[in-house]
Amino acid sequence: MQITGLFLLALCCSVTMIFSFLACTVRTDSNIDPNWWPMFVPITYVTAPFPILLFGRVIDLFCVFQLRFEQICFQPDSGFDGKMISYWSFFTTGWIITVSFGIPAILAHTGVIAPGNCGFSLAASVAFYGTGLLAEFIGSKSE
Repeated sequence: MQITGLFLLALCCSVTMIFSFLACTVRTDSNIDPNWWPMFVPITYVTAPFPILLFGRVIDLFCVFQLRFEQICFQPDSGFDGKMISYWSFFTTGWIITVSFGIPAILAHTGVIAPGNCGFSLAASVAFYGTGLLAEFIGSKSE
């Protein structure tokens, strides 16, 4: 990866954190004080990749440790084809990403945060996941 790509990714991550802090500190509504509830969203940024990192390649992990995973789980009548755990890891990652967009919307709907703060938090989520897509794009271009 080139230095310009790394600089661009660092800039995008910085924009994400700036939007997250703005969602907590800027007063966008005169009736609702700024608070730190939108800081629950960056927790989803940290937890989103873990299901895929842990279970995305669980079959290869068991083969590395030379366990008899095939004999335990690939019984003809078990209905387990070995990819179910990988599918569940993608599903879990998907709903964690959805939660990162849903938390600010629910907080704004209930009046805990102002709609403007919800916009900052949603912009932070878009910037963060856009950074992930940009990293994949830059990584595929360098190969």
